[in-house]
Amino acid sequence: MISNIQKLKIARELRLGGKSLGEISHETNIPRSTLSYWLRDIVLNEKQRIELKNRVKPKMGRGRLNAVISLRSNRIFKENKAFEEAKREFIHLRKDPVFIFGLTLYLSHGTKKGSSFQFSSSDSTTISLMKSWIKKYLKVEDVLIKQRNYGSHKRIDIMRIDVLRKVIAWQKQLIQYYGTVLNV
Repeated sequence: MISNIQKLKIARELRLGGKSLGEISHETNIPRSTLSYWLRDIVLNEKQRIELKNRVKPKMGRGRLNAVISLRSNRIFKENKAFEEAKREFIHLRKDPVFIFGLTLYLSHGTKKGSSFQFSSSDSTTISLMKSWIKKYLKVEDVLIKQRNYGSHKRIDIMRIDVLRKVIAWQKQLIQYYGTVLNV
């Protein structure tokens, strides 16, 4: 078994040879955070920095591309999951006139900005109805429902992407359902 002193000596030799912390970590199985602490006093010369940059740059590009692909596939998976769940729920909820009312109200007065659910109206009763609808059908707690006043207009904000995904999926189901009912 190699002692920490021996690991430190190997790590310092590799760093003095111009290796990156990632490369050293991969070779020695020492966490980068530990290496950063152990090797903080070693400064690479200009030639070593240029060589390191040229070696690491392609890896960084691949890493960024992989991260983008992973994030996008994760988002698509979550959207598909929300759509399938909404599809199952919609079959039962479409018979509820209050559900349909709230969904069409959001369809006409709702805004989708970034990852938040937003609903605006100048009518206080409409805002109250929408808050009740949100609590009943989306099961969102009061503390997550933010109300902002802009002169005569009021806006409800819910900063949760899962809420927005569910409502968008329900809206797609609503449009598809009435499309078949009306033979459109």
